Amino acid sequence: PEPDRFPYSPLPERPRLGIPKDTPWFGDQRAAAAWQRHLEELAEIAELIPLDTGVLRETAELLYQGPWVAERYTVAEPLLDDPDALLPVIRDIILPARDMSAADGFRAQYTLADLRRRADQLMASVDALVVPSTPGIYTRAAVNADPVTLNSQLGTWTNFVNLLDMCALSLPGGLRDG
Repeated sequence: PEPDRFPYSPLPERPRLGIPKDTPWFGDQRAAAAWQRHLEELAEIAELIPLDTGVLRETAELLYQGPWVAERYTVAEPLLDDPDALLPVIRDIILPARDMSAADGFRAQYTLADLRRRADQLMASVDALVVPSTPGIYTRAAVNADPVTLNSQLGTWTNFVNLLDMCALSLPGGLRDG
């Protein structure tokens, strides 16, 4: 059996919480301000450790820009011949999987294994990782106007979790101003 990558141990009295050293807000200053207030509150009960979370962002990119989109293709394939069955943006995301090979899948698995090792090293230095659930909030109209970009931004801090076999909780950290 595979050894437990994250063995259980109780949190220390003052846990070491990893936080992103660089946090993209994509212009949403109210989200940035809410995050800063949340960090100030967390600093009262925990040691905050800024981390280079580039490996997490690299992993997140694999979810839609790698062969994992082929999984969606296998499910949606019967719908691709019906022009009304899927939104055009969904079709545009899924269709590139038609040209992916098994070799692409294996290469991505090797890449993911390397990213997982690097993420495990990152996590070994802290008791838990705290990241924003999203880097901002968008209106439906804005998402409809640019769905790929804005949905990618919304997944900045969540898309890596499943690929790295991590567990996540999304908890309120306060409200935005205005």
